[in-house]
Amino acid sequence: MVMMLVAMGTGRGLKMVIRDKIAAFEGHIQVIHMDHNQSQVHLKPLKVDTAQKDRLAKLPGVQQVQGVIQKAGLIRTEDTFEGFIAKGIGEDYDTAPLSSLLVSGRLPQWGKPQNTEILLSQTLAQKLQLKVGDECRGFFLNHTSQGIPSQRKFDVVGIYESGFESLDAQYLWMDIATLRQLNGWSPDEVGQLELKVSSFEDLDEIAFNAYDATPSDWDVRSIKQRFSAIFEWIDLFDFNIALVVSIMLLVGGLNMVTALLVIILDRTSTIGVLKTLGATNGDIQRIFLYNASGLVFRGMFWGNLLGLIFLGSQYYWRWIEFPNPQDYYINYVPVSLDIYSWLLLNAVVLAGSMLLLLVPARVVASINPIRTVQFK
Repeated sequence: MVMMLVAMGTGRGLKMVIRDKIAAFEGHIQVIHMDHNQSQVHLKPLKVDTAQKDRLAKLPGVQQVQGVIQKAGLIRTEDTFEGFIAKGIGEDYDTAPLSSLLVSGRLPQWGKPQNTEILLSQTLAQKLQLKVGDECRGFFLNHTSQGIPSQRKFDVVGIYESGFESLDAQYLWMDIATLRQLNGWSPDEVGQLELKVSSFEDLDEIAFNAYDATPSDWDVRSIKQRFSAIFEWIDLFDFNIALVVSIMLLVGGLNMVTALLVIILDRTSTIGVLKTLGATNGDIQRIFLYNASGLVFRGMFWGNLLGLIFLGSQYYWRWIEFPNPQDYYINYVPVSLDIYSWLLLNAVVLAGSMLLLLVPARVVASINPIRTVQFK
């Protein structure tokens, strides 16, 4: 029981953490201009009016609609330089996932006039030898594609780390108004719309509905399409959890079957006497199943207790860490277990154990009372 709880809690936890980290960068669903294809930089804006935004926000399952702009640039310091993708967000953006990734400092104050604050990744900060409180200069291609590059002075107010090296090596976060100004776009123009959904299981259906609700020159894609390799990998976690639960259930069930067979064989004379007195096979089977069910319930109680204590301690203290965090995009082993999954696991274990116990209980029917009583 302990192993099943640990497998389910850690498997689901890792899956949710990886999924949420990706959603922090891209949202669950992206609405972009058809001309962008697979580009991470927005060259052609979406002109989003209030009616269009409300139409998407009212789709079933959509929790939030937020506009962003992404623009390539270069940061230069006295000693080195590094390319990046600036992600511009506004006050309407859900920054809770970003807050959980903070290593030092704070988030920029979005919407502040002439905002020069940026959130830099740990990877970029190390390459550029920058820390919280430092200033740097960013250079961007002029929106007219002519003349010298545009440049801006930035203040590093926060440093984050997601664990995704490919994303951390590229992204920094800044105010969307600055990128609008650099691109020469109007206040109702954005590079893409990001949709947050309330249920990840309905992601494909919501993306399909969003596609129907947008103009023909707009495209809609989900993070499952954008990061298909990662999501195919974490989808295997469900299979691994089911495999571990099945193996543990089989092993535990076989142990219970063996224990019940020993009890039955040890009580053959008692079974013979009960049959002689008129007890049916069903009556005797119920007696042994009742005794065996007591063992099952005691085992489940202690298994749940120890398993939940282990998961709870890992959830709060994170005392178990991955030896290779770069492969799992997180330093510690995450834990997630909702009440419905816990109840379902216990129901499966209880039902499976009782079904397996029916096998040795049928041995009662093969015991001949004449032979057992004579032998006694």
